[in-house]
Amino acid sequence: MHKHSVKPLALAIPLALVGVFTLSGCAALDGSGFTGRLVFDDKSEAAHESSADIPSWVPDDASTIVIDYIGDHGDYLMKFASSNGIAASKTCVALAGDAPLTPAISTDWWPKESLTDGRLRCGDAELARLGDEWYAWVKA
Repeated sequence: MHKHSVKPLALAIPLALVGVFTLSGCAALDGSGFTGRLVFDDKSEAAHESSADIPSWVPDDASTIVIDYIGDHGDYLMKFASSNGIAASKTCVALAGDAPLTPAISTDWWPKESLTDGRLRCGDAELARLGDEWYAWVKA
């Protein structure tokens, strides 16, 4: 796994002010509005190397964390592996029904199949799981 490709301070600066992040081989810019990608081996690395707070709902056993920033409005997509998962709590509320997670933004690694398992709302984020992989759309 390679280290993140964006300077840690970039997380704390609003995307509208940052413009296009510097990428180091993780992905190329294209016409989809993709602006940057962060990759961390685990939650402790993400918390240590990032000046922004990793959301508290990300479980301690989270690994292979990928965060893609798309567009200039501050929304981002995140995925990570976790065998412990995320439980409903004061921070995360289970979403009723079988409505799939359908972000208004997209990235190359987002699953093609419908994400309906484990649907949660955690603050400004909507989440779902596919096996041990968790997917989140965090809205600005």
